[in-house]
Amino acid sequence: MGVEPRLATVLLPTYLRGLEAEAAIEARGKNINIVTPVPENLAIEADPRLLRSAVTNLLQNELKFSHEQSTVTVKADRSEGRITIEVADGCGGLPPGKAELFASLVQRRDNRTGFGLGLGIALQAAETHNGTIKAKDTPGTGCAFIIDLPSTSPTSTSTA
Repeated sequence: MGVEPRLATVLLPTYLRGLEAEAAIEARGKNINIVTPVPENLAIEADPRLLRSAVTNLLQNELKFSHEQSTVTVKADRSEGRITIEVADGCGGLPPGKAELFASLVQRRDNRTGFGLGLGIALQAAETHNGTIKAKDTPGTGCAFIIDLPSTSPTSTSTA
């Protein structure tokens, strides 16, 4: 990516609920409910702009492909020295060839709005934080994209 992250303490409950609020209009247009179960006081040292690009791109994809009247869940947790942020939907499952989902300019569904860059941008943002993104498929139900980042003890006094 070539970007040097500007680390700050990001309080994830507040941060993710803010992203939920920004996506609310699009979600309401499809009768999709967004929920953000995040433990209070869960924080990470991260670049708020890059983290935002990762989560927002995943959230927009989930809203784009979810069925009407379904739920998109954005949750976060800390385990074994890692922070995970999972964005899960009710799209019915991933299409064949899911391994190529992170390639730029690849669109795998009939909905061709956008440029096919979102997942690639999200992955680059995660990698800049020494993390990654994994896809989890639940055929017939939906899928989840999980941002997996190293958990560092917050040392900065700024919050996002």
